[in-house]
Amino acid sequence: MSGRANIISKYAKRTVFNNRGRAILTLIGIIVATTMFTLVSSAYVSAMDILKSFADDDYGQWHVQAYSISSIDYQKMAKDSRVEEVAYVQELGCNPGPGGMELVSHTKKYKYFVGAMNPKFQELCNYHLVQGRLPENENEAIISLEMFADDRNELSIGAQISLDMYTRYSEGHKVVNLESLVCDRSGLIDEEVFLTGSSTFTIVGYFVVPEYASWKNIADNTILTTSDSIITGNTVNAYYQLKDASLYRSFTKSYFEDEDSCLYNKDFIRLEDSADDSHTKMTFAVIMAFTVAIIVLLAVMLIYNSFSTSSSERLRAICLLKSVGATRKQVRQLILKEAFYYSIIAIPIGVALGQFLSACLIHALQDMSSDAANFIIAKNIDLEYRLGYQNLIAPVLLAIFTILIAVFVPMMKVSRVTPVKAVRDSEIFDEKSRSNVFGHFNAKITERIFGFAGGLSMKNYLRYRKRYRATVISIVASVLMIIFANMLVRNVSNMLFDTEQSGQADVIHYIQTTDVGGFGKEDRSLFYEMAAVEGVRSSRMSFTMEMYISLPQEETTESYQVLFPDMVEEETVGSQVQMVFVEDGTWRELCEKYGIDSEEFLTYGSRKCLINNQCTYFDEATQQIQVLPVFEQLPERMDFPYLITEYGYSRTELLERMHLEPVAEVDWVEELASDLSCIQIYVPMSRMEYYELEGNIGVETFQFTAKDPRTAVEAMKEILEERLYMTDPLVDLGRETRAARAVNKLMEIILYGYVAMLSLMCFLNVVMTVISNIMFRRKEYILLMSVGMSRKTLFRMVIAESLIYFSEGVQLLILLFGGALLLSMLLIDPSIYRYIRVLFAVIVVLMHLLVVVVTTGICLSSFMKDDIIEGLRKEYY
Repeated sequence: MSGRANIISKYAKRTVFNNRGRAILTLIGIIVATTMFTLVSSAYVSAMDILKSFADDDYGQWHVQAYSISSIDYQKMAKDSRVEEVAYVQELGCNPGPGGMELVSHTKKYKYFVGAMNPKFQELCNYHLVQGRLPENENEAIISLEMFADDRNELSIGAQISLDMYTRYSEGHKVVNLESLVCDRSGLIDEEVFLTGSSTFTIVGYFVVPEYASWKNIADNTILTTSDSIITGNTVNAYYQLKDASLYRSFTKSYFEDEDSCLYNKDFIRLEDSADDSHTKMTFAVIMAFTVAIIVLLAVMLIYNSFSTSSSERLRAICLLKSVGATRKQVRQLILKEAFYYSIIAIPIGVALGQFLSACLIHALQDMSSDAANFIIAKNIDLEYRLGYQNLIAPVLLAIFTILIAVFVPMMKVSRVTPVKAVRDSEIFDEKSRSNVFGHFNAKITERIFGFAGGLSMKNYLRYRKRYRATVISIVASVLMIIFANMLVRNVSNMLFDTEQSGQADVIHYIQTTDVGGFGKEDRSLFYEMAAVEGVRSSRMSFTMEMYISLPQEETTESYQVLFPDMVEEETVGSQVQMVFVEDGTWRELCEKYGIDSEEFLTYGSRKCLINNQCTYFDEATQQIQVLPVFEQLPERMDFPYLITEYGYSRTELLERMHLEPVAEVDWVEELASDLSCIQIYVPMSRMEYYELEGNIGVETFQFTAKDPRTAVEAMKEILEERLYMTDPLVDLGRETRAARAVNKLMEIILYGYVAMLSLMCFLNVVMTVISNIMFRRKEYILLMSVGMSRKTLFRMVIAESLIYFSEGVQLLILLFGGALLLSMLLIDPSIYRYIRVLFAVIVVLMHLLVVVVTTGICLSSFMKDDIIEGLRKEYY
């Protein structure tokens, strides 16, 4: 028995390595399949890493946030055995500010919210402490950056703040709501406050109110101190960290009927693989499973053809082994050992190649994937290549599974063949095959084109039709897969975003209303520091103030007088205007761009200005109706009797000496990132000092373009935080445009890569089946040449055979494609035919014909080079 086993093992090695051409093709098929499996598994691992990387400390390490619960409910939930740790913020009071409840009714927010956090809050709940330290007792506090921005001089670290503390009531009951203010049915604030005392805090730091903090909806400014215990009757936002993250839903169902009373920290839960929103993972899993199934199908067809042909060619040799005592089990072991030898060579190569390509692909798409993630979750996700057990073991197991499926049928078929049948070799003929309508048609065509060789080729085709069936199926499957994949690409391409109309991808804006100090040297130095960030290509600065002009009525247009009758007096027309001070460097740049001499505006004491003579008219529903000019012709002089401030109109003696002379009309709205709600008057920023307007409130606008906006924004945020400015006004306007473009690009890469992968494996499969057919009949071809058939006639006969089975494949293709298309139109979309590219389909069919003919010619030529006697005496196995 051991001797026969040794013979089987040696014969398996010989059959693998003796025929190099077949071995190379089989190895290529396994390597390509394993590489594809590795790429898919690496993509899946990276996708899962993206889901996990959502937990980037934006929220913290809690699982469930319970909104607006009472102190009693908090204590009850904190004692639950499922709870590991708990943090809280309790409401100590609020303050409506100088305007009282009248201002609260107008702004829908209180001026101040005062809360106390327990020591665990810093550990479980992420919030950004910009400067300073945490409070150590109830007399110390940290304040929000919004509050510091209101009064930068009086609210420095170490300063003390004293506030009257009020408790909120509605309809006689204490308000237990840290999510919003209580309103009546008409939307009016239905709350009243009662003074409960006053508190004094020492400021020890500044922080950014976190996104999950619901109390920011009830107050503009936040003051947080510390507390070791809950005060009875206070409202609490509690943050629970559970011992087992997967219990987060059962935990909340135990205490709340409505899940809207809670917030789940899905980012942190996903990090622990406990999120139950399985639809996201399911989507990835379905896509991966579908892709893997296609790869398995193509790989099975490819490897099956190789082993099937190899087994058929060696029937006599195998049956000779059976005649000397080899069992069916040993014959099956022969095929399995061949598969094993192929596997130990091809699978490691495929895994290594797949890992290398995955690393290169992920590195190349890193920035693009980060931008694409911004489109979905508004976060920068760094996609990194990770070598894990998933993308090592999974490709190996899938490759082994594919090989076993591919060799199963040839293995069972060969093991059951008897020696007598092998000697007769009857299984290679299709004796029952009969010529059909297409067969007669093909026979006439081939005989007319190729003469005697064509007629002989038809007989050979009918004789070997059973064997050619695999080639026909490979051709049909290959063409169908490529055409349907292309239809999928066209379908998805129609869903891609139109990025041509979505604006510039590299623009960054910082738009901020200045505080009581106005627009001074600190604001300008901030601009120049931000403009100096590495990668910033251009920068523009402007400052806008609301002002008022009064002009003779005859200088305005009739349409303006009709649309704004309340602005028209007896002899004059009053109008609100925007005075836009443009930084001198930007002024020169824009004047040069629009063909204006900038120097006449920059001389000291100059009265000249530029004007945007347009005004946007809105209806009562604030819907834009039209943009119309205000002046019939530019006025010679404009005076400014009023300055519009936060509290209305104010007359200032400084403006009495200020009058301007419009020189030309320009539209710099988009250039300066401003709106067009009223007339805009443009003057250089150096005039602000001359007019003594630097101390007035207005809107500062910084506009930048950067080579890498994401990196530039991060650097600018650091600058703002160092100077204790809010980072919210800093907006990366190009983020959505870049994200949309990145999504489009990624989709195109994935889709066209998918089509390329299918095409590669499909063409490889067709090549393999064609070569198998030629190699199976090589001795027959040599015998034909030995009895007098010329090489030219033989070549024409074989080429004619390839055209016959290709034409049959085209006929079958038309039937299957038509049926599939009709079924798709009935079940999916009646207009799905629109995604068919006829020219592309024709090119695909012709490419397959070219592959078949070229492969047949090359393979046949290699046999024709042999001497006839040597060819007959050659032993291939």
